Amino acid sequence: MSEGKIVRYYRTPDGDGDRLCEHCNIRMHNHGWIDTLEGGHIVCPGDYVITGIVGEMYPCKLSVFAQTYEPVDTVIVEN
Repeated sequence: MSEGKIVRYYRTPDGDGDRLCEHCNIRMHNHGWIDTLEGGHIVCPGDYVITGIVGEMYPCKLSVFAQTYEPVDTVIVEN
């Protein structure tokens, strides 16, 4: 299995991946990393990855996503 084009495996020389995440309490080994305009961010399991208006990608917590966006029945793609 290879890494994704947007989210990579979380790696750091500061730890072995067994510590728990301060945000979700899941082992860091099960997390990802995404490069953003602000540097980089940890991607917790269950986070959404959102594309911004200039094509930038960033993680979004489920609770924030649910409060910010509404579900749609269809998606319209314009060429």
